[in-house]
Amino acid sequence: MIQIIRPLLIIILALFIGTGFVQATEEPEKTAEASHSEGFIPGKFVIEHVSDAFEWHIATFGKTHISVPLPIILYSSDKGWSFFMSSKFHHGYETYNGFRIEHEGKNEGKIVEVNEQGEVIDLPIDLSITKTVAGIFVSVTVLLLIFLNIARSAKKRVNKAPSGIQNLFEPAILFVRDDVAKPAIGEKKYEKFMPRYD
Repeated sequence: MIQIIRPLLIIILALFIGTGFVQATEEPEKTAEASHSEGFIPGKFVIEHVSDAFEWHIATFGKTHISVPLPIILYSSDKGWSFFMSSKFHHGYETYNGFRIEHEGKNEGKIVEVNEQGEVIDLPIDLSITKTVAGIFVSVTVLLLIFLNIARSAKKRVNKAPSGIQNLFEPAILFVRDDVAKPAIGEKKYEKFMPRYD
């Protein structure tokens, strides 16, 4: 399994770096007065890191932020469909193609359509891939790789004791079979959905 995942992760990382998806940007300088007046607010710091966003922040080294911009997919009644990467917003500080990320008010955190004066005129239909959606895609991919490997191993080792990663996940599979599938689906019908461990 590790033989499959490691090359896959290296390829994905190389694609991100090679196509400019992984970006390192410098944080704008703050004056000493501004940083003292703001202070450190732990609640705000935590919420900013766990809330959804249009880019995936990987790490910060000093004042350099490393992040992966994500696809922005918008539909506006005036402009039609718009497709671009979130890096066009420059971490949410700039307007691009008549759209910007709102930082205050009732639309905080959403993409809004603005006119030439910078006034909000509409909320476009937003089908963008956000940090949460990208995380779901990564999780599903990893789980599929793991469980397809377990299924392949189980087919090869019929009527033998499980080994390797199959052995690690066997208690979870048995729990789902005995405590979830059997009571929910029934004793007669559950077998076509679950593996046999007899």
